[in-house]
Amino acid sequence: MLVECTDFTAGEKIDFDRAVKHGKNNLSDSENFICAVDVRRARAGGLRPIPQKIDSNSICGYDGTVDSVSDYQAAAPKKLNRSGTGVIGYEESSLSRIQIWERKLLDFSLRNSLLNFRITKNALPILTHDLAALEDSLADGVSFSIRELPSEWTASLRDARLYEIENENDLATNIASEEFKSKRLCAVMHDEELEKTLKNIYRTTKSSIEENGSNTLFLALGFLKWYESDISEKPRYAPLIMIPVELVKSSHNKGYLLRSRQEETQINVTLIEYLRQIFELKIPSLDPLPEDEHGTDIPLVFNTVRNCILDKKRWNVVNTACLGQFSFGQFVMWSDLRNRADELMQNKVVAGLIDKKITVEQEENPLTVSELDERIAPDDLAIPLSADSSQMLAIAEAAKRKSFVLHGPPGTGKSQTITNLIANALYHGKSVLFVAEKMAALNVVQHRLENIGLAPFCLELHSNKASKSSVLSQLEKSLEVGRIKHPEKYKATADRLKAMRVSMNSVIDGLHRKHESGISVYDAIEQYETCAEFKNKITIPQEVINTVNDDRIEQLSSLILSYKNSVDGVGDIVNNPLKNISLTEYSIPLREKLYSDCVNLLNLYNNAKSSVERIFGTFNINAELSEKSIKNILNLCRALLIPSAFSPCLILENNYNAVSQKLNNYYESICNENREKQEIEKVFTSGIYEYNCIQALNEWNVAQSSWILSRHSKQKKLLKEVAAFCVMPNAVTKENIINWYQRLINFNKLHND
Repeated sequence: MLVECTDFTAGEKIDFDRAVKHGKNNLSDSENFICAVDVRRARAGGLRPIPQKIDSNSICGYDGTVDSVSDYQAAAPKKLNRSGTGVIGYEESSLSRIQIWERKLLDFSLRNSLLNFRITKNALPILTHDLAALEDSLADGVSFSIRELPSEWTASLRDARLYEIENENDLATNIASEEFKSKRLCAVMHDEELEKTLKNIYRTTKSSIEENGSNTLFLALGFLKWYESDISEKPRYAPLIMIPVELVKSSHNKGYLLRSRQEETQINVTLIEYLRQIFELKIPSLDPLPEDEHGTDIPLVFNTVRNCILDKKRWNVVNTACLGQFSFGQFVMWSDLRNRADELMQNKVVAGLIDKKITVEQEENPLTVSELDERIAPDDLAIPLSADSSQMLAIAEAAKRKSFVLHGPPGTGKSQTITNLIANALYHGKSVLFVAEKMAALNVVQHRLENIGLAPFCLELHSNKASKSSVLSQLEKSLEVGRIKHPEKYKATADRLKAMRVSMNSVIDGLHRKHESGISVYDAIEQYETCAEFKNKITIPQEVINTVNDDRIEQLSSLILSYKNSVDGVGDIVNNPLKNISLTEYSIPLREKLYSDCVNLLNLYNNAKSSVERIFGTFNINAELSEKSIKNILNLCRALLIPSAFSPCLILENNYNAVSQKLNNYYESICNENREKQEIEKVFTSGIYEYNCIQALNEWNVAQSSWILSRHSKQKKLLKEVAAFCVMPNAVTKENIINWYQRLINFNKLHND
């Protein structure tokens, strides 16, 4: 309500209604109206009437009281309430293996924001007047908008201190209290910086949820101010109470709303464990946190911590709040070890790691890859995706509830095998929990299951989709899927597949079955392929192959080795001039006979040489005396001795060289024709010689210049005509038909000539 304040001093002449009317009249007179002041908001912002100075040593406040400036003393700090603290107690015990794991999971370095919190681009300090009231409101589901520092925040540190002395409260607390009533939280930032920080926090939180499935956004209430040692000058700040919260984009004011995720509020266990191990401060167990009517009992927690740090100089609990990113990935594992150790030890693998020994029970008849088809029927496993023998073995072992590690480089089908594992488990009526460190791995398997029709049976428990409505929606989809009866033909298909396996395995067994020689057909082929240089050079009799055994192979190997040693001593036998001698005994008469035969052979050679030289001289032949030239002379002599070998006209021809050239040309023409005929008959039948290639070539050329549809039709017709004579499929194509036309025309011309 707007009131004219000057009417209050007019006494009884002006009543309250007229004062209200005068106030409205002032607003209607725009020329004389200067401004309107919200007194309540001004008082909340620390604005008070200017005090009136009475004398040089005293002032009169707005409430009429007079204080002496020289006699002012600061107010004493509030007494610590030690009545409402937790019961301090800690039982020392020897370190077990689980406790060692717990210590390793907690990061005690100063890089950990749970021990050394710093204001970064992903941290937002918030003005608060009462941490307990803020926690209670969040626990009740109240959402708060986040706004920048108010415009009246211009007071210096000294002015704020004076304000605290006068009003028993500081300016920040008073502003925070007024904003809190309107469900707003003030951040210690101005407009532009606040918008940038909130955007970074929102994106980082969303990315963490999508990739890792864990929420990293917490509202830290209360900070422990501590020092690394008594001589350290730099204070460290560690959050005490962590409230899981979320930022939601507001539609009406384009800002962000802060609200609780309605998850369990946590104590900074890392800090508690750090203080116990490093400083030997035994803070009582605050897990679970003590609760009040609305949520966590914040004052009780702070008093408990304060009582434990009384002996530490300069240490203190700071009543402030900050919105920031905190990673609790290892803390979740630490919590499981701390709270579920007995349950985890029921697992044989975990129990073996704790006891430092793993007991492996030997299976009497373990399943192997070679026995898959014999011991596993096709209808025993449901494998919708292709799988090799090693993958099928893993699926079969998983169906028998065995623990194992499936490893392999990228691209070897691990995700495909996991998909088959899940499908087979569903086929046998089992439930499967599939977890992965990255969201990408979950998506790959989920998409594969969706492609094979198992999407309705997949419930996504990822944190980003784990809301009640999302889970109910996924359950609804699975209930809508009708029950499918067992196909009647499934058993028949499985039996037919089993018969095909037996047939194919018989071939494999035949290839790998060991014969009497101890070698399988597969081994023999493999060894034969390694001896490619001896192919078609060595022939082994069939009777040797039929009767070969281990002893025979050993004997032949010994003979081959002996033969090799002999060959190494005498040199190359294949090209030796004495290779055809098959004598195995030597004597003096044999020596004399060999000498006599060699002398006779030498005489015959000399006589033959002189005869050949005479023939060369008679025919005036200029050629080297070689085996080839001697054979040619012998053939000529044999031909001359045959009366009908040459006609008299040929012998008596004066221009013999011209006739000889014609005969040579004719001979070469016949050879070319025969070679071309052999090449043509590799592709065509003999009927191609009757085909009119000249006319077909002309039609093809005419078709080339025709319209596209007409050209295609005519060329297709000509290709069919030529294809009718082909013995090799697809030998004549559109690209090479002109070359074949030309070759056939040239052959016909060569034949006619």
